[in-house]
Amino acid sequence: MTVYAITQTGWRAIASADDLQAGETASEKIPQSVMDAIAKAEQRSTRDALISACDWTQIPDSPLTADQRTAWVAYRQALRDVPSQAGFPETIDWPIKPA
Repeated sequence: MTVYAITQTGWRAIASADDLQAGETASEKIPQSVMDAIAKAEQRSTRDALISACDWTQIPDSPLTADQRTAWVAYRQALRDVPSQAGFPETIDWPIKPA
């Protein structure tokens, strides 16, 4: 039988409840709330990477026109809004990066 050390945002397999660390609870099953927290964190990490990848579009000396900059501003806002979408984190309507 597998035993898990559970925290509010993660888990790890352990040999027995004797292997628990401070702040952990032993369980034979990973709670859905923990799995949900992990899924949300993973999707936010993806979102954060997409935002970071286009930080250059917002610097004053970027080679973008005013219209292009506006498109990137809207894209970045749509990325920030991803966690508020219905169905997040299982279903995400990822915004399309400007050309």
